Amino acid sequence: MSRVFWANFFHMYQPPDWNRRVVKRVIRECYRPFFRLLKQQPSIRLTLNLCGSVTEQMESLGAADVVADIRRLLERKQIEVTATVKYHPLVPLLPNTEIVRQIALNDECHRSAFGSAYNPRGFYLPEMCYSERTGRMIAKLGYAWTILDEISLTGTLGAVDFERGYRLNKTPLKLIFRNRTISDLFFMDALKSPDVFLTVVQRDPRVHGRLITGVDIENLGHHNPRLLKTWFTLARSRRFRLLTMSELLRTYRRWESARPVASNWASRESELLHDHPYYLWKNKQNTIHRMQWKLTELTIRAVKSSDQPYAQQTGARQLLDKALASDQYWWASASPWWSVELVSAAARKYLAVLALLNCPKATCRQAQRLYTGIVTETRRWQRSGLARNIRQAYLNTETFTRVFGGKTVT
Repeated sequence: MSRVFWANFFHMYQPPDWNRRVVKRVIRECYRPFFRLLKQQPSIRLTLNLCGSVTEQMESLGAADVVADIRRLLERKQIEVTATVKYHPLVPLLPNTEIVRQIALNDECHRSAFGSAYNPRGFYLPEMCYSERTGRMIAKLGYAWTILDEISLTGTLGAVDFERGYRLNKTPLKLIFRNRTISDLFFMDALKSPDVFLTVVQRDPRVHGRLITGVDIENLGHHNPRLLKTWFTLARSRRFRLLTMSELLRTYRRWESARPVASNWASRESELLHDHPYYLWKNKQNTIHRMQWKLTELTIRAVKSSDQPYAQQTGARQLLDKALASDQYWWASASPWWSVELVSAAARKYLAVLALLNCPKATCRQAQRLYTGIVTETRRWQRSGLARNIRQAYLNTETFTRVFGGKTVT
């Protein structure tokens, strides 16, 4: 195999107000060793997205050294970071006003943490959830590029030519597509050694001079303990030259206009065929999802229309920012992710937002009915075995085994 340009994209995130014990474990098993090793090997270059949500938690949990390491890596231009939304909401499913607000909050957080070294050129969409409205908004805001899953190009896998560059139709926004087959090795139990990775790369007919991967950084050391060492072994290999995404874009000579389809980095072709671009977070057949989104939209409207002075609704406004995190819908999908406790706790956050506002009684009653409906339906799914059946049916369609939190997902 001839030497390949390898552009690595890592997404780094912890839900707001997440379990402190879990976050400390992720810091210990993944974040701290990863960035310390990276500092020791200046030839390794990559692109990182981190939400302000995780930055704040690291600073409050005694991991200021990790934040300092990231700042140092930025200062010596070994890594680049992207802009994003602070608390990981699903951008295509929310009003532009909420998205612009969360981008500003994220920028403020990271300018404080990283100083002038924070100068993002690219933009990351949580879960790589894309829509045409979203793409044009990113372009209008002046970002140079965004990264999507390869299925986003046409709605089918295998359509991307990784040897050419892509631009969003009638805009200067450049589109980078990750190689899903190779990226997904990092959350499977199949990646037992560096040789497995090299074999898959060599057999992929689309890998000639360029390889683009995009993964959750937590897979390295936390979800799968062996992968931290495996990735660094691969990164040091003479078979690859590691680049940031911005550096990769400068290697292209051929460019093509594209109009990606609404999708995300876990989309299946069958889901897109049936108009389910965000299946794990907004499945039209999922009764819990339907109630969750009604409660979400009701709360956004209530905050926006509140007649209280801004200073008096600051607490509600800040609580809503965190409440919009995407995890609640993911854990209600049962595909395969499922948690009665997390879904219920997330719904309570919306009630807490409304409690801080002088809302009409009718709004409060509607919110309470939706909350009760979410809790009741979630418990019904659990008691009846419906959640277990949906979960198993979803896993039965996969030909691989996932690793999550150090355990296989079965």
